[in-house]
Amino acid sequence: MNNKAIIQRVIDYIEEHLSEELTLAELAELAHYSEYHFHRMFQFLTGTTVMSYIRQRRLNRAAALIDQTQRKVLDIALECGFRSPETFSRNFRKAFGIQPSEQRRKGMPLPLTAGLQLLTGSTTGQHFEDWGDWKMEFKQVTLPATRIIGYRIETTIDNGQNNKDIPAFWQHYLANRLWENIPGKLDNVELGVCTESTSEGKFGYVIGYRVAPDTAVPEGLGLVEYHIPEQEYAVFTTPKAGPDEFVDAIQNTWNYVFAEWFPGSGFEHAMAPEIEWYDERCMTEGDKEMDIYVPIKPSAKGAAAPASHSRP
Repeated sequence: MNNKAIIQRVIDYIEEHLSEELTLAELAELAHYSEYHFHRMFQFLTGTTVMSYIRQRRLNRAAALIDQTQRKVLDIALECGFRSPETFSRNFRKAFGIQPSEQRRKGMPLPLTAGLQLLTGSTTGQHFEDWGDWKMEFKQVTLPATRIIGYRIETTIDNGQNNKDIPAFWQHYLANRLWENIPGKLDNVELGVCTESTSEGKFGYVIGYRVAPDTAVPEGLGLVEYHIPEQEYAVFTTPKAGPDEFVDAIQNTWNYVFAEWFPGSGFEHAMAPEIEWYDERCMTEGDKEMDIYVPIKPSAKGAAAPASHSRP
């Protein structure tokens, strides 16, 4: 079962159980993903987070029942999965700009949306196979176990917050020349590493360098160490872009990998750290490019896409 089919199964389950308590942990288990990767895959394939989708579908159902029946608003709120009238009213007004009681009194039609269907084609509205003369390709590599020292933040993919936090983190890191604090660098490759977190929808992001196993972590500078296990990766190179477009090129490549490439690739996400690889190609005043390392394992069904194989 490919990623789109898995997410569609979760969507169907949500539709059938809207009146019940639904948690990220429960839905991730149904999809056989970690919470973080389920949260991320759902957003890439649908354009919204799973909990936002559940809330909107519950509000849609409640609005339809208020319009079509004379049942008490409180009973409708409880049936649609809201645990208190205050929570229901607050979310209803935020979604529709009107209180539930006003909708019934005025009989106002509301802009309701249908449930998602993923299996009829791409849902992203964007295709990244061909940006001008640049073609999306990948190579498969084995990255050996690696220890890095660097700086860490915690962010979330919810509402695209990571797309704001990570660029801002890089700007702070570069403006303050924080790389100068990192000892024992083995090379000139800066790594941006997405690490998993147990917090719902949150993950860590580390900027750092590969260092020797015995390099000590300096105290008092906010530095951390992180260990990346040996892992197979699919490596994607971003399209060349000027300084003003470079961040967009990186984010669009991430979108392509999850929304377009993974579903038909024959691979599954290996639930290991994801890596952004910044080398001398980024350290120019002109067009820049970098590599994105996505951890992979063969899918239970379907042949993997062909790729060159190497070991960095």
